[in-house]
Amino acid sequence: MIGTATDRFVEALARLNTYAEEGREGRPRRTPLTIAISRQAGSRGAEIARLIGEELGWTVYDHELLQRIGEQKGLQKRLLERLDERHAGWLEEMVVDFCGGGGGGKELGYLRSLLELFATLSEQGHCVIVGRGSPHVLPAESTLRVRVMGPRADRIDAVERRLGLTKAEAERWIDRTEAERRRFVRHYFNRDTEDATGYDLLLNTAKLPLRACAEVVAAAARAAETA
Repeated sequence: MIGTATDRFVEALARLNTYAEEGREGRPRRTPLTIAISRQAGSRGAEIARLIGEELGWTVYDHELLQRIGEQKGLQKRLLERLDERHAGWLEEMVVDFCGGGGGGKELGYLRSLLELFATLSEQGHCVIVGRGSPHVLPAESTLRVRVMGPRADRIDAVERRLGLTKAEAERWIDRTEAERRRFVRHYFNRDTEDATGYDLLLNTAKLPLRACAEVVAAAARAAETA
């Protein structure tokens, strides 16, 4: 049921961007680009996201920040208020339609909160969103969807060093984290994180330094906005 509701909400987000093109004075405007990053556990995708933010001067919303915004209703309310009245009203109707029609409880409440946040950030654009299924939800027309990957051995080594774990502990951490991320995206958004067709760029951190990865994404974002 959640997967079906989310599929409908994906369509709603796409309609939100189309609707926004009218502008406040009826003049067409292009929705600013958003970068959404999915990453294999241990691939250092969050670090690359920070470097992309530095390169472009865009705000980076990582896993922890998204959680914090979701928990701090006042902050999320201020983000939502950045939408003009037409967009805010339209978004409210879509949220009620797709998340309020069935089910209930904390799960749909969380989904509603997350999708509201994604819709708001996507409408204002020029930001980098890390994880939480963002590449699988945001409209493809206004989103550069990036998947950061790396050989398992490299990722294990990176986790060993970053978290001070043994090799066996790092392996377990990667397996557990990767399973949780796949399960999250499958459960909420009915998508497969390993499906390459869901991304615009695939980055192998074994081939490029982190800074170079960030520069590739930044260059692609600039090209997409001028296309």
